[in-house]
Amino acid sequence: MVQRPKYRELPLAVRRKSWYRGVAHALILVSLFLAVELSIYFVLCNRIHQESDQKHRFQVTQLAYRFESLLSQLKTEFQILANSEVANKCLTDINSRYCEDASSLMKTMTENNENMDHIRLIDLRGFEIVRVNRNSKGEVMAIERSQLQSKKHRPYFFDALKTQGEQVYISKLELNMENGKVEEPRKPILRLGKSIRSANEKPLGIAIANYRVTSILQDIGRSITISDGRLYLLNADGFYLKGINSESEFSFMFPGIPPMGFFSDYPREWDAFNNHASCVIESKSGIFFFQPIEVRSIENSISPEDAWVVVIHIPEEIRAAQERLVTFGLVIGALLLLPVITFLGWRNGRYRVFQQWYIEELAATSVTDDLTGVLNHRGVMRKLTPVIEEANMHDRPVVLIFVDINDLKIFNDKMGHEMGDRLIQCAAHAMQQALRKSDIVGRLGGDEFVMGLVDCTTSLAVTVMKRVEKTLEKTGLSTTGEPWTMSWGYTVREPNDTPEQMIARADKCMYDHKTEYKTGRHSLHKKRASDITNEDGVVTPSVCPQTPPGGGNELPPPHN
Repeated sequence: MVQRPKYRELPLAVRRKSWYRGVAHALILVSLFLAVELSIYFVLCNRIHQESDQKHRFQVTQLAYRFESLLSQLKTEFQILANSEVANKCLTDINSRYCEDASSLMKTMTENNENMDHIRLIDLRGFEIVRVNRNSKGEVMAIERSQLQSKKHRPYFFDALKTQGEQVYISKLELNMENGKVEEPRKPILRLGKSIRSANEKPLGIAIANYRVTSILQDIGRSITISDGRLYLLNADGFYLKGINSESEFSFMFPGIPPMGFFSDYPREWDAFNNHASCVIESKSGIFFFQPIEVRSIENSISPEDAWVVVIHIPEEIRAAQERLVTFGLVIGALLLLPVITFLGWRNGRYRVFQQWYIEELAATSVTDDLTGVLNHRGVMRKLTPVIEEANMHDRPVVLIFVDINDLKIFNDKMGHEMGDRLIQCAAHAMQQALRKSDIVGRLGGDEFVMGLVDCTTSLAVTVMKRVEKTLEKTGLSTTGEPWTMSWGYTVREPNDTPEQMIARADKCMYDHKTEYKTGRHSLHKKRASDITNEDGVVTPSVCPQTPPGGGNELPPPHN
């Protein structure tokens, strides 16, 4: 059994190969890890962007829906006044007590709706009959008649007067004006108006209510938080009604200053929205989510405004910041895991080389005789079986020789087991030196060997064995002063032969040879090695190391 060696005990070539393989495995694992990290980066960024896009699509749709719902609610509430009997009779007789009742109703409506700024009844001449205001402190009060104004030149007066039946006029979103000037501080206003008619549909005047848009947008904004973007409200021309700062809002109401709007800040995006009616537009500036509010689509309403547009803008730097956050997380993960992965890859690569070498060593040991280095019984049978099977198929000659060392037990008792092992080693070496690489030699156990010669004639096999005998005798003389001998027998392959059958026949022949040797009838063993020559008349040299100078009792070094 091969003991598992320590690293320093491994052959240098194996250690070098393990080092290179470890580095290669580490690089492969690191490359795979980085590829996985890159894939995770793209997947996470794509998922974050998709979730962000879905969220903002929903938000911009919800904002538009809430705005439309609020307009419908304001319209319904406003119609309570416009359709009331007190408003109708007040406009019929401006000096009647019904005007006081109308004023009380208007105060109640204003108090109940914090978004309402003021509400008025205006007669056909355009003069205010009743007006209820909410001041800067939030107090609701009726305005005295001496402070009432004429609104006959305001566009909303004529537009509201045109309404019929249940129709309600919805004005443009604009800043409130007092006495022909924009009121300061700026107050974005949305007006709802409706004509009030007599029983015979004769116009008597209008009811008009101003609502604070800032409060409306705040109410809507409280329910939907735009934490990672900007919210805009635009009119149909692309001007800001709600922007990043108040200076850019309602610039169309100030003729003396350059126009400022979404159309000038993001012209390509605005053109793309108008030309393609796309709700999502991505550009270098970021991604924009548009949702129009069709004012005229509200039931029973007329308006000079075509639509308002709700826009959520996610700047590119915010999307880049999200990607940087993912990158940071992956870099931290890589810094923590890369050393471990590198070490594991390096260790795995080295381990594979060690394991491969160890398995090869085990495989070699399982079929190799530890003492002689030739094949053991298992190795002989494993190698001899396919050779004989192939020879049976192609009718090729195979000679199998069974060898037994003579008098090994007597030799061990006389010279010791170490010298006995040396005799076995020298016999195995002599056989190896006499055979070709394609031939087979192995130790079956003890002093018994087998030799398999492929594509060999019997005469050539005998010649080979004589050479082995001469070599072993000469080695014995040079080592112990006495010849070392062996008995052997051979057989040739017969049709459909097996290794077991051939070994059995050769063993029987060897036994006959050994019987002759023991009875003294084998003339070969009565000669000395110096009298034995090969066919060319040349003595075969020893293949085992000679006895070192200084004495014949010292063991020669083992054959590797």
